[in-house]
Amino acid sequence: HDVRLLPGLEANVDFPLIYIARDHQSSIGSVFGLGDVDFGLKWKLASEEPGQPHPSVTVSGFAEIPTGNTQKQLGSGFTDYSINSIVQKTFAETLQLHVNAGIQFSGNTLTGAVGIRTTGRIYTLGLSLAKDFSPALRLGVDLNGAELHDSNGLDRQLQLTVGGNFQIGNGQTFDFAILGGWSSAPRIGILLGVSITPSKGPEAKP
Repeated sequence: HDVRLLPGLEANVDFPLIYIARDHQSSIGSVFGLGDVDFGLKWKLASEEPGQPHPSVTVSGFAEIPTGNTQKQLGSGFTDYSINSIVQKTFAETLQLHVNAGIQFSGNTLTGAVGIRTTGRIYTLGLSLAKDFSPALRLGVDLNGAELHDSNGLDRQLQLTVGGNFQIGNGQTFDFAILGGWSSAPRIGILLGVSITPSKGPEAKP
């Protein structure tokens, strides 16, 4: 859920509902419930301008609260703090390139079988390319890497995600993706969800 506070400043909160299917012999069994709730702020420092070569630049900060049940592996049990920077450049109006770089200072991003299992510092870098194939359909590909520093030393992850979203209503999209990973990342996964962005109310008349 996203809310615009001031020009260029946006707040959001995510309430993930997670279902984990396990083998019937598992001691935990299959589970469904609320994961860790995430709060964030985004501040756009520069916008893309028609005819100008410079990209848009945004910085963000996030905190994830351990609301998920750790015994059922719906949450990490840690509070996460991170900052991130985003550079975006649009080509031919329908093709967008994003570059992300960030640092997680503390916490543990693991939720169920997805995330990074560490309480140390995490450096991330990501590249993504997305194209609008119609007013309702956007498809894209992401390549994201992470380097982990904790008491056990150094670890790395690399993950490729292919997916998109389809507009199902005003400010509502159905999101879908399949992912594959290398090193310590999950080997394969499927992501499904719904994003809701509230529409702006009518502008006040002078």
